Amino acid sequence: MRNSFKILTVAAVALAGVVAPATTAQANATGCTQLGSWKTDSVCIDVRGKGTYVNYASVYIHAQLGYPCNIRLYITFFDLKGAKYSQSVSATHDGCYGFKGHQQTYKANMREGRVCGAVSVNGVMKPGACVNIRK
Repeated sequence: MRNSFKILTVAAVALAGVVAPATTAQANATGCTQLGSWKTDSVCIDVRGKGTYVNYASVYIHAQLGYPCNIRLYITFFDLKGAKYSQSVSATHDGCYGFKGHQQTYKANMREGRVCGAVSVNGVMKPGACVNIRK
């Protein structure tokens, strides 16, 4: 059962990267998408670096009206063929929040492709936001 949950989670995060719009950037960009039914609520990915070199990536939720509960935040890198090659997942944040973030330091050259930020709310994956990584 636990392995099935992990596989479902990985598939959902990969799907979030496919469904969400991507902003082209050179490892220094922010992209956001609507979270839930409130138009003011969003999940965003922020990548800082230059070219394919990534200093750090952050994913965060900003929920002014709907306070999502029991969230996990995901940062996932995909190559140009869409294959996932790196993922960072936060611990589950128990309770309900208007803002929560997760940051991962890389200080490394990443592959060309995209990086996506996603969130699960009460164990349910939500669509994420992506930015492209290009030389």
